[in-house]
Parts: sequence; C-alpha cells; structure tokens
Amino acid sequence: MASILPNGPGFVCNACRAAHRIPPSSRSFSKPITVAVRSRTARRPWTERDVRGSVQRRVANRGFSTTSSTRADRNETLAARNAPKPQPQPPLNPAHELAELQKAAASIIDSNEHASEKDVTTLLRRADQYARYLIYTEDGSDASEVVEQQSSSAVKTPSQLARQASSSILEDLDEDDALRKAAKGAVTAHDAEFSLKFRREAVSTLAETLYNLLRAPNVTITRSALRAYTLTQCLLGKPEYLPEIFDLFVFKTPPRFTWLPSGAIPKDLADIALAAAIHKRDMGLAVAITDTTVGTSAYWTQRFIDKALPKLLAITVFPFTVNTAANWASTYQNTFEVSEAKNMALAAGFAYIGTFGTVAYVAVTTWSDHHDRVHWQSGAGLTQRWLREDERAFLDKIAQSWGFGDKKMHGLESGPEWDALRDTIGVRVMVLDKTEFMPGFN
Repeated sequence: MASILPNGPGFVCNACRAAHRIPPSSRSFSKPITVAVRSRTARRPWTERDVRGSVQRRVANRGFSTTSSTRADRNETLAARNAPKPQPQPPLNPAHELAELQKAAASIIDSNEHASEKDVTTLLRRADQYARYLIYTEDGSDASEVVEQQSSSAVKTPSQLARQASSSILEDLDEDDALRKAAKGAVTAHDAEFSLKFRREAVSTLAETLYNLLRAPNVTITRSALRAYTLTQCLLGKPEYLPEIFDLFVFKTPPRFTWLPSGAIPKDLADIALAAAIHKRDMGLAVAITDTTVGTSAYWTQRFIDKALPKLLAITVFPFTVNTAANWASTYQNTFEVSEAKNMALAAGFAYIGTFGTVAYVAVTTWSDHHDRVHWQSGAGLTQRWLREDERAFLDKIAQSWGFGDKKMHGLESGPEWDALRDTIGVRVMVLDKTEFMPGFN
C-alpha cells in the first residue's frame, strides 16, 4: 500500500480521523473545520517601512507597560525632562579673580586675630581652581567646564598623584615650548587678558601669594591646608615654595617637638613634591625636599608607629603563648617533674622565637640591593637603616634622574653638581655607587 504523505491528497490527520469515528449526535461542531493555510510563497517580503513600524510598535509597547519598574522609570524620565536646566555660569575674569584672591589673602595676613581653618582652606581651594583654570584652559573659554572636568578626574593613589604632578606642570609657560606651540597653532589666546604673558605673571603672583599666606604668624598650617597648598604649587610648577612650608609645618603646630608624628609630612605629598623638583631639574631643591619630608625625625617616628609598632605588639603575645604551650607539654611526660619540664619547655620556646626573630630582624634591616645607586656605609646601625629607608629611596631617585641611564656608565659622572650630590649622600651615612654593587665588580 502506498504511503500517504502529509499535506498530500488523501491525507487525514489523526485528530480528524478520531472526530469522524464519534457519532454525529455527540460531536461538538456541526460544520466542517476549515483551516486557512497561508502560502509562504505568497507572503510579501518585508520592506524598510515594515521594519521601522515593527520597531516603533515594540518600543511603544515597552514604554506603556503596566509593570511598576517601567512606570518608575517613565516617571523618572519625565521628571528629569521637566526639571529646570542649570543656567550657564558667566565666564571667569582672570585678572579680577586674581585680584580677589590677593585681597582675601591680604585680609587674613593683616588681621590681628588668629585665622580660622575654614577661611584658609576655602581660600586654598579657590586658588586651586584658579590654578587649574590657568593650566588647562588655552583661550580662557569654558573655564567652569574645564575646572569641573579636572576636579572630577582627580587621582587617588600616591603614584598617580606623583605622575600627575610631574606631567601637569605648566609646560606651556616654558619659553621654548610656548614658541613651539605657537608655531603649531596650539596657543590660541585671543583675549589680551589671557595672553601667555598674563598667565606667566599670574602663576608667579598666585604662588607667592599662597606662600606668604602660610608663612603668616596668625595662620596655622593644618594637614588639609598643607595638602591643598602642595598640590597647587606643584600644579603651578613652583616647588621652590615647598621646603620652607614643610619646615614650618613642624614648628607652627603646637606642641613644637620635632620628633612627634604630628609634624610628619605624608608620604604621598613628599612623592609629589620630589617629582615636581625633578621635573624642574633642580637638584638642590630635590635634596631640600628630601630633608624636610622623609629626612625628619617626625617622619621616622610616624614610620615606626605605622609599620613596626603593630608587629611589636603582636610579639608581646608570644610569652603567654609559650607559657600555655609549656604547661600543656609538661603534663604529657613522666620523666621529669612537672615544674622542671615546664621550665625546659619555656627555655626551648623562647630560644626558638628569639633565634628566628633575630634572623628576621637582621634580614629586614640589612636588605640593601633593592636600590640601584645609593647604599648604606659599612657600620651603619640596623635600626637607623630601616627608619631612614625612604630617605635613601628619595636620594636614589635623585641620583638616577641626574646620572647616566646606562648601568655600564654608572660611576663615570663628573661635575660640581654631581660631586655635591656625592658629598651630600656621604654625610647621611650612605654611599653613591658602592663598588661591590656595580656591574663587573661583584
């Protein structure tokens, strides 16, 4: 018997065959079932208009959904659309703003009363915004947008802060760089009030104004003020105003004890200041920043509190741990008396901890090959080496910045400036280019 294919003549599906078997009186329909089959070949192909209409219908259906989340989104969209738009701020007048900053600083300096921290911090923030306006705006237009953009993209980590300080110094105020940019058309100061000459004078005036503000006897240098001042001066490319303020931060903050950690300069600010001094190619300034930041006794105290004190407090728990272990071990033997066995266990525990603790202390304090050019002199104290490790790292950065980049040329530098650096490092119980650490001599 020939097989009957589906959709062919004479084919009856199972549902229809079952329906025909039911008596006519019990059927639920009286008319034959007709199914309209649309031919695929007769379907009109989709046009661009059909696609656009389908997309619009889908978007409309989504927009008018009755779900709570969609309603909330639609309400937020309508509220944001109906909210009043912020009015554009008037353009900043550079000369007027600079005069206002000078006037505000003079009022604080000439006042007979002690300046409040809020007033000083507010003035420093205004100065920072004005400095960003001078740095990042070429023609004086859209100053508020530039300041907001640069403020929102502030860096967080100390390494990023140092890189930003070294890269964002006012390079276009350099005479050669300014001439090169002017030849390429990069300097577009259409307004005479924002010319290159005005920007140079404004940078110098602003840096000197902030310097005189923090030097005033009635102004206390707080940590927030010091941070704002340091970032602004580095942004302006004036790190020469930093060492004296770093020194005053210790003596103007009561009580005036140089070894207290309250007078320590934060490490990230020290990194920024050193990067700015190296970028300006001033070796004497870089050494002065090193002496007034990581080379002070206050910084050494802060380093001891941050890194050594928690470990020492943890070591104080060891005697109680050893005593508990000795009591437990003395009860699991029958050769000696309990007290004698406990004393022996205590001696063994303290000998073990003391031996390995001493080895670890010597290993940490004598670690000397992680810097390239500056090393400790023979006979330097181990504790002194560890406390002054950051000072050694700063001097090593200075030596690498002014010396030859090729390691095979290390030790061949000459000149009065390099000799002064070698003597400066030698006074601090360190050696520049120690022979046993140089390539070919070890």
